[in-house]
Amino acid sequence: NFTLYEVTNEFDNMTVSAIIDKLAIFSYYTFWLTASTSVGNGNKSSDIIQVYTDQD
Repeated sequence: NFTLYEVTNEFDNMTVSAIIDKLAIFSYYTFWLTASTSVGNGNKSSDIIQVYTDQD
C-alpha cells in the first residue's frame, strides 16, 4: 500500500530502479518496463508489478 513506490531490479549485475510518486490513494496500478533503441523496440518486457495504494 503505497503513494510512493520504488522498483528495483537486478539484471546482468546492473541495478535498475525507478521511483513513482504522487500516486492517487486507494487506487490500483500496473507497471512493467520495456526498452527500445534507435533500431526499434525490444522483444522483452519486465515482470508485471501490481500495486494498490492505501492512505499515506
